[in-house]
Amino acid sequence: MDHCILLQSGIRFDLENPTVDMICIEDIAHALGNICRFTGHTDRFYSVAQHSYIVAKMVPDPFKIWGLLHDAAEAYITDMNAPLKNLIGEPYRLVEQSIMKVIIEKFNLVPKHEPSAVYLSDRALGYLELNQLIAPHPTDPTIPDYIMRALPRRIEPTKPKLAQEMFLFWYKILSEESQ
Repeated sequence: MDHCILLQSGIRFDLENPTVDMICIEDIAHALGNICRFTGHTDRFYSVAQHSYIVAKMVPDPFKIWGLLHDAAEAYITDMNAPLKNLIGEPYRLVEQSIMKVIIEKFNLVPKHEPSAVYLSDRALGYLELNQLIAPHPTDPTIPDYIMRALPRRIEPTKPKLAQEMFLFWYKILSEESQ
């Protein structure tokens, strides 16, 4: 059975056996720019690419590239909502972890696991996105104040192409800084 998907670049990506040569930042930016957060249930299109570069802007300098790429596996397996991820469970998580492991290797992300600042910023931004783009929703009181203060005041969703360009712009800046 073929477990490959064809990417924008023409690369065949093997979901069962991903390798670093199958990973391309332009493919990631393209896909994430075209994937809507929250299974498309926002009042306007709001991409995973835009979400990712906002997370990158929120986190401390050593973790900005992690913030940008924290959802990069979704370029290959889409942005599945948390309830469905929980329902499907382990099979989905294993595929996601396998892809993320290759992404970590490709982009030499340090540390080799998602930093807590990225995780907390992602969660805090998720609550802001829910409140501004879907419906009022209580914020998790366990998210530290310093993370909440890093949130943007307002989210202004952009068109997919601009989100892709911003994602690639941030990647270029962050990858140059790490050299």
